Amino acid sequence: ALARKGHSIHVLSLSSENTIADRFAENVSIAHLDRNGKLDFKTITALRQYFQANELRAIIAADVIEYFYAQLAAGGIPKKQRPKLFKAFHMTKPASAKGHLLNLFYSLLFFLYRPVNIAIHRSQIDFLNNKYFLPKKSFQLIYNGIDTDLFQRRNNTIVPNKHLQFIHVASIKPLKDHWTLFRALAIVNQTFGNWELQVVGKDEGQYIETFMPFLKTNQIDHKITFTGPVDDVRFYLNKADIFFLTSVTEALSLAAIEALG
Repeated sequence: ALARKGHSIHVLSLSSENTIADRFAENVSIAHLDRNGKLDFKTITALRQYFQANELRAIIAADVIEYFYAQLAAGGIPKKQRPKLFKAFHMTKPASAKGHLLNLFYSLLFFLYRPVNIAIHRSQIDFLNNKYFLPKKSFQLIYNGIDTDLFQRRNNTIVPNKHLQFIHVASIKPLKDHWTLFRALAIVNQTFGNWELQVVGKDEGQYIETFMPFLKTNQIDHKITFTGPVDDVRFYLNKADIFFLTSVTEALSLAAIEALG
């Protein structure tokens, strides 16, 4: 949206993997800075040079480590030329002990540098204020949203004895809790078997292999298709009758908004 309004947008990835280029418009610049190790001073220097060469005015960091790197890089730029830093929060509650420790680390960084925080739901702000003492006034609230010209409401009617198309859209990892969905479907299948499920999303750690014994034992493996990452989720959403969301925690799920249309 910002690119369409004429702003110069840069997406910087601290990885050499080219997995994000197809997600953005042609007028969005994408750079990969491969980070070697937990604290790579060459990457910090490269970030600083990139900030200055492109005269970036604002930096939005997607997680704590990226914010830490951006803060160290920006710190070496003269104050009048230094870009303003923002930290964007995607999740509400951390899904692991590591996530909790990273949030604690960020709370220390916040009181040192006082960046602007971006939340996508008020529940995030309340939780982060209560748990990590981040001041509510430090947050800008920007709700998740979709392009309603691309995602439009569908009129799928469920009638008795219809073959139902189920869909689950999320990366395959513990946070998204696919296990709960599969256990529920195993129970459903005992009395209603006229369904199939499309699981749309990248397997983040060979988790599909751990699901297969359970799916085969409960004789539902042939009803479930793992599509992997897809270029256009609308193709799958348009065929679906029921959308499932089983995440351990969400703030304002973009997948759910897209499913609603």
